[in-house]
Amino acid sequence: MPNNIDVKITPSFKQIAGAFMSVDVVRTTRDFIQTMAFGVERVAKQLSPYQTGTLRSSIATWFPIASGGLEAIVGTYLNYATFVHFGTRYMRARPFLYQAKDFTFRNPEEALADRIDLEFAKAFKMVGIKKYESTGQVTNAMRARLVEGI
Repeated sequence: MPNNIDVKITPSFKQIAGAFMSVDVVRTTRDFIQTMAFGVERVAKQLSPYQTGTLRSSIATWFPIASGGLEAIVGTYLNYATFVHFGTRYMRARPFLYQAKDFTFRNPEEALADRIDLEFAKAFKMVGIKKYESTGQVTNAMRARLVEGI
């Protein structure tokens, strides 16, 4: 009668830990924010009122250096853009930036969580875990943190 029990886990915990550590969540988030910001810029240019093209060509995206790429600003430097966007008592509002944001950001928390979940799936595949099925726990945890603003 044998006295010991051997259990072999493949892949090892070391490989699994390595897969988790290889996922760069900050880089993935930064790439996601850039993609979304440029998407808002593209849609805003399409929705902006067009007369001479100055307003449309002035719409741009900025990434503040202090945020490390985790923040994006989409806007225009033209003074009259505020009047076009919010309207005046003589002119109706044409909120092209708000509409572009709403069109592009349908469900950003879920989209970012799915992107991070995909990065985990790629990392697991690289260490030899062929079948990685998201249980949604990673996605739900990331979604909860995003909604809380962490």
